[in-house]
Amino acid sequence: GHLDSTFNMGGGQWHQDMLYRDPIFGNSSNMVSLYKEFAGVTSVGYNPAGCVAAGVVVADSLTKYGSELGTDIVARRGIITASIGSYNDETLWGFVRFNRNNQNSGRLSVAWQVLATG
Repeated sequence: GHLDSTFNMGGGQWHQDMLYRDPIFGNSSNMVSLYKEFAGVTSVGYNPAGCVAAGVVVADSLTKYGSELGTDIVARRGIITASIGSYNDETLWGFVRFNRNNQNSGRLSVAWQVLATG
């Protein structure tokens, strides 16, 4: 039955009940509420949250570290790349920071455990 999974442990990068500050939405809970209303869903999964977080990182990094993008595509790519590479802030995804291999090293994955309730 449903108790067979009790006390199992797992890990991941994000869950809709994790609370982080966010520069666009205020916090992750606000994003979850808005996304549920917008998409007509009852929960927000890992992939949609990751897509929203990517948009937050691009927008916020350009605001903090970017400059006028202009029309030259090569220059625009350079500005966007440098802005994202300079990013080191808390978002709905948790802390986002990129290492020299351009991998998000802002935080480790989190562990969770299934507990019986009731």
